[in-house]
Order: sequence, then structure tokens, then C-alpha cells
Amino acid sequence: RADETTLDTYQIALLKSLNSLDTVLWKEPEDYPEDDLRGYQDWSQDVHDSLDEQIKVLRANSWPAAAEKPVAALVKDMEHARDEWAKAVTAAEDDDVDTYYLHYDKGYEYVDGASTVTARKALGLATKRPTYDDGGEDGGGESGGGELNV
Repeated sequence: RADETTLDTYQIALLKSLNSLDTVLWKEPEDYPEDDLRGYQDWSQDVHDSLDEQIKVLRANSWPAAAEKPVAALVKDMEHARDEWAKAVTAAEDDDVDTYYLHYDKGYEYVDGASTVTARKALGLATKRPTYDDGGEDGGGESGGGELNV
């Protein structure tokens, strides 16, 4: 597995950004939103804020020519996701679980999506999801979540 000693500065910048977001996503409340809407409101705000920060970080970096467009597409998707998480927060504030789920689902559509894979590929990073030994498989041979391999 690659680490900071074997990666270049661009790869490290992207991975740190993605890992920072993953850290927040993994803190999702255990109960269902209808049972803990306040917890989901707080967590959704954290996801929104993390996306906002990572968008700034990715924009602040200069990228190799081959990665400029893929990273710009990733940033655009992160902006869309951030907007959905803001709407999820508002729905939770309004005690509207159905609308919360709508924006929660839309916000998650961008996580490890096509633009993430394309940006990783442009920087020479792995694009396959890892397999887990802890039974975290969803039955389709794909991992149920987590980070992509370096």
C-alpha cells in the first residue's frame, strides 16, 4: 500500500481531502433519521462544512495539466453535494424527514462517484474499491463503503 513516502504532493493533497470527508461521513448517527433527526441535522451540517473546506483546499492547489479538468469536475460535484447537504440540514430543522431523506440520498450520490474515480485515475491513484474481511460486502462483490485504495 502506498503512503506519503511513495506519493507525490498532488496525490497526497487529493487523498487527504477525500479522507477528511470520509472521516466525517463515517460519523453518521446510528439511529434512523426519523429516530434522531437532530443528530442527523448536526451531522449533515458537519458533512456540509467538510465539503466546503475540501472544496477550498482543492481549489487552492495547482494541479498537473492532466488532472486539472478531472479535479475541477470533482470540485463541481462536491459543490452540488454541499448544496444537497445544506438542504438536508434545512429539512431537519423543519422536522421534515421525507425531504431530509431526499437530500441525504442526493448528497450521497456524489460520494466516491465517477468524478472521484476520474480525478484519482488522472493522478495515478488506484480506482478499485477495497475488499474487507469483516463481512462488509454488500453481496455484489463490491465493498459497502469506505475509502478507495491508494
